[in-house]
Amino acid sequence: MDFFKRQSIGFYMGTLTFIVTLAALIYAEINGKTAYFQNLGVEPSVLACAIVAMASEIFVLVSGQVYQGSRWLALARDIALCLAAVLLVLSMVSFLTSRINGFASIMTFEQNAQNMADLQSALIAIVLFALASVLAVVTSFFRVRKNTGR
Repeated sequence: MDFFKRQSIGFYMGTLTFIVTLAALIYAEINGKTAYFQNLGVEPSVLACAIVAMASEIFVLVSGQVYQGSRWLALARDIALCLAAVLLVLSMVSFLTSRINGFASIMTFEQNAQNMADLQSALIAIVLFALASVLAVVTSFFRVRKNTGR
């Protein structure tokens, strides 16, 4: 229980960013297997960017638990925070560009229940990627751990 008392808001926001990114990846995979978007699948760039962003979030959360006095570790943590935000935006844009023609086609010519359900899962993935991007940017302004006088 003492572990959670030492955590700052940055820890909880970083954890939330990780969870939202994981949910976005799950919805992207679900959308890649739907009837309408099955031929597109999920682009490897979306997966790679999101996975590296999640790994950098884990690095930030873990490195925030060690002694705060190391300048190199603080620099690496700052770079990882920026990298996570940029990669999440990149995965959202990459996912959106692969789906935009399908959106236009569904909304104009092919509106039926199945296609609208496929469109909904794509929109949820895009919104989750956008939310994770915003959370990653906001998280970078907070400490992971409270100062304990060390």
